[in-house]
Amino acid sequence: MNNKGYQVSGTNGTWHIESEQFNELPNLMDFISKRNDKFENTKKAAELTKDLIDEEINDD
Repeated sequence: MNNKGYQVSGTNGTWHIESEQFNELPNLMDFISKRNDKFENTKKAAELTKDLIDEEINDD
């Protein structure tokens, strides 16, 4: 794969990477789907934790 990207000067090390280069990767959509599922699970866990903390605070 020919990597196409560049680091932007003056932006704390931000990189701009052309997304088209990833279209040829095998199982890209499966990878993205699994990452999204993990993100959603993490988000739900954080929301449940926040709710439990809020309940504890309000019970006092």
